[in-house]
Amino acid sequence: MFAKNEVAGITARGSDVIFRKDGKLDWFSIKIDPSDYDEILRVIRPIYGDPCLEEHKTLQNAFGATFAGDEMRWCFSQGNLSFRRHAKDNATRGEFEFFVRDDSPPSPVPTTASEL
Repeated sequence: MFAKNEVAGITARGSDVIFRKDGKLDWFSIKIDPSDYDEILRVIRPIYGDPCLEEHKTLQNAFGATFAGDEMRWCFSQGNLSFRRHAKDNATRGEFEFFVRDDSPPSPVPTTASEL
């Protein structure tokens, strides 16, 4: 958990962060109440500008309930920031998530037993 759970001055519902083995940031996610989506978007959109992706679709759970599948994504040289009214894994929470872009070449994969 982050020490201060806020996005745009609104209290978050939880947070997670993952660091790489070298100690650098890899990913973070801050969960929000879906009812706060419009207010947070109002604050962050002028800061980040126009998103590189904007989707508005209807999501439906196994019980037939439908939800607004609003998502904004900003593409930066350092990574991608996504903001969703409803999280990918939980329709009762929204999500503010950042993935660091890793442009480093992949590590070679051993092809023979002697390379292991």
